[in-house]
Parts: sequence; C-alpha cells; structure tokens
Amino acid sequence: MPHRIPSRGRSHAHPFLTATLAAAWLATSLAAGPAAAKEGLEARLDAPIAGESPGGTVLIVGVTMLGPAEDGTLAPIDGMTVYLELTGPDGSGTRAPGTGEGGPGHYVFVIRVPDGGPRGVEVGASGEEDLPFPLAAEAIVPGPISAGTAQAAPADGAAEADRLATVIQPAAGQGLLALGLGIAGLVLLLIGGTALAVLVRRRERHRRAAPDLGG
Repeated sequence: MPHRIPSRGRSHAHPFLTATLAAAWLATSLAAGPAAAKEGLEARLDAPIAGESPGGTVLIVGVTMLGPAEDGTLAPIDGMTVYLELTGPDGSGTRAPGTGEGGPGHYVFVIRVPDGGPRGVEVGASGEEDLPFPLAAEAIVPGPISAGTAQAAPADGAAEADRLATVIQPAAGQGLLALGLGIAGLVLLLIGGTALAVLVRRRERHRRAAPDLGG
C-alpha cells in the first residue's frame, strides 16, 4: 500500500467540492462501477512530463483534479487522497501521494522517474479501490526537460520522494511477455541470417556450375 499524506481539511463552499462532498461522491461513483465513476472526471497537469526525463530524476508535478458540480460544470475537488504513477518501458514504475496546495483541487507530487524514462502516467483518487482520472491532455511529450515541462526537484526533494514513494514491480505476465518477445526476435534474426547465408551459398554454387558461354 502506498504511503499517504493526510488530506488538508478545508471548509470552502462551491465552486469546488469539499473533502466531505468529494468522499461521498466518490463512494457513490465507485458503487456504480469504474466506467461510470470516470464520467465527468478530469485531471489537468500544470505542465506535461518530458519523455526524455532520465530515469532516477525527481520531478515536481502539479495536477488539478476536477469533478462534476451540481450545475453540470467541472469543479475542482479538494481534500482528496490522490496518487500519481509513472510507468517505465518494462512495466515497472513509481507511485507517489499528492499534497493539496496551490489552490482548490490542486495537488503537488514529488516523484522519481522510473528506469528507462516515463512511458505511462496515471493520476487518481486512492482508497480501498483506486479511481484513475482521465487526463485532459497528453501527459508525456517528446524531448528533454524544458521550461514547458514538469521541472526537476531540488536536491533535498529526492529524499522526500523516496520516503513517500512506492516502487511498482512489473506484472509477471509483462515480464514474461517482454522476455518472450525478445527471444522470438532473436530466433527470427538467427533464422533470417541462416536463410540468407544458405541462399548466397546456393547462388555461388550455381554460378560456378553454369557453363561458360563466353568462350
């Protein structure tokens, strides 16, 4: 189970959902099923994550979590326990809790990039059952860390990230699939190389056996 940062209780009214209303709404939504629960939800990253962020880099990622208000508009959801997951190329990854700060419905995550760089992003509300929020835009963009992407944390942020984060191991099926694909690719490469060598030798024998019509 991931470590959690206690929610910061706030007693604000609309235009954002308070912690009590958010908890009741999430419980009702989950009871209706995961697909129905995601309707009207949205996670907006302050800035996308650079696809070339080196593995091991600690990033600061800001996200605003939104849900349906009574008037049908999207409203920031305040006071939730939330998580951010980054997945690497082999299916392993890191998971970090968020701290509510910077305005209604806004959460900040300090998270370490998994080995091989980020390949997948998931943001959601955590509890007995996680509820991923649909992302409003592309969460990972090509290129290195820049002024337009999530920034690297200060040096002292690394210790905090490691203290709060959870390491996600790839599922057994993913590891076996990757291994199987690698072996299959190697076998096909060997077969292709062998077939090419045989073809070249046959052509060379035919060339040597053919009568010389030029004499």
